[in-house]
Amino acid sequence: MTSFQFPARILNTISEYEERVRSDPELEFEFVIKPTDEEQKKGGYKVSSQTFFTTLSKYMEKNDARIIREDHVSLDIIIQNDKKIKEDGNYRVTISEKHFVKKFLKNMQLEDIPTVSIIKKSLEEPVYKDTDFDVNLNLKREKELSLDDAEFSQHLITLDTTKKTLRCKVRTSFQIGNYILDLTRVKQIKNVFKTHSQTDTQYRANMLKALNSEKQKYEIELEFSPNICEFINNENEQSYTTEDILSDLLKCVSSSEILETNTNLKGIKNKYNDLLSISHSVVSPHLSPQVNSLDHYNLKNIITTIETKSKSNKYYDQFS
Repeated sequence: MTSFQFPARILNTISEYEERVRSDPELEFEFVIKPTDEEQKKGGYKVSSQTFFTTLSKYMEKNDARIIREDHVSLDIIIQNDKKIKEDGNYRVTISEKHFVKKFLKNMQLEDIPTVSIIKKSLEEPVYKDTDFDVNLNLKREKELSLDDAEFSQHLITLDTTKKTLRCKVRTSFQIGNYILDLTRVKQIKNVFKTHSQTDTQYRANMLKALNSEKQKYEIELEFSPNICEFINNENEQSYTTEDILSDLLKCVSSSEILETNTNLKGIKNKYNDLLSISHSVVSPHLSPQVNSLDHYNLKNIITTIETKSKSNKYYDQFS
């Protein structure tokens, strides 16, 4: 890989954050791509579809990027506290796998969804923004909770009437070294809640209609995940420094030449762009895409439940 010349301020921050994550399993360290050219600034530092599909196309063809999930569907329900996130954090309820997302959208009940995960997220450090390299460095604390935890139980009771953000996501992820690269298409609606005058059916119908009409957005994130990556790494696989991995990603994101020369890009866009189609049917919500694969939730479970290499071989085969 060819490296950019990153200044010491970035490299020192990266080294510090990586070390802190290794010693504290509740910490999460990620790079969030934030394009900062003049055109993108007008749109609020958003990743364009051109940037997204160029990056996706390149990593689909890279020999050193292992696909660990493809078109994985999930739904995030974010409940923000009244105070700032740095002070008090917020709660993110995630429903993984398309079947269970559909089930929740049909009855709005979390209790019978087996793939529910609840995380309380808070900023561990202020967001480190570097406009020279189109990237933010985030260090967050993530505390795993359950539906029965006392600090979340009240939110569960008032989930319908509480203002919240819904994020319906379709994600493809690659493992490179000790990092996981997430490329996500998302539809997001904010301030969702059931009013006193709405019936349950009206509430669900309005929510589905709003999700379906929302314009799809794109996100590119690189998360430091040494435990997961070390588990799925091939013993003969080449190791890369963080500087190599980040510079290769930024080079791809900033390049427009790939669009002109990559003959497979049109096919990639056709395959991955027709997503997040959400029907208005309250009785049986329909979600696209049809493809689904191993997700981060299951990966974490594999790491914590598989005790020997022999037992893990059947799981490892999924990554070959």
